[in-house]
Amino acid sequence: MVIGLLKAAANAAEPTAGKKARSAKAAGNLGRHIGTAEAVLPLAVYLAKIVDGQRADRARLNQDKAAAGQRQQVVTECTQRARDTWQPFVDDVREEIVAETRDQVDLDANLRRLVEQMQEALAEGEGLVRAGTGPLLETEA
Repeated sequence: MVIGLLKAAANAAEPTAGKKARSAKAAGNLGRHIGTAEAVLPLAVYLAKIVDGQRADRARLNQDKAAAGQRQQVVTECTQRARDTWQPFVDDVREEIVAETRDQVDLDANLRRLVEQMQEALAEGEGLVRAGTGPLLETEA
């Protein structure tokens, strides 16, 4: 757009009678600048595209990071809500299980103690038999 404006200004410039030489020199300088601008413009457009692409990539990366952070926050919140919702139920079930199995645990401990006592009594009896001790009660035949 700027180059087109400069070309139009160069073509429209009509030298006046007294200032012909000076106007011709100015038009020559203007034409040289237009040529330089035409040569640099494609490079400037190419560089602008590269910069725009990098900015877009950076914006996409930042957006992806923000989205990942938001997803993690949603997962954390959902997990916490699920725990808060189910925890009372889990606690109730745990208490019920403990209450139902407490008697079994106590019974198991009592049975172990009785088995140990029986084993001790049997060992004591076997020891007496090995020692050759006679019967404790004598019966008359």
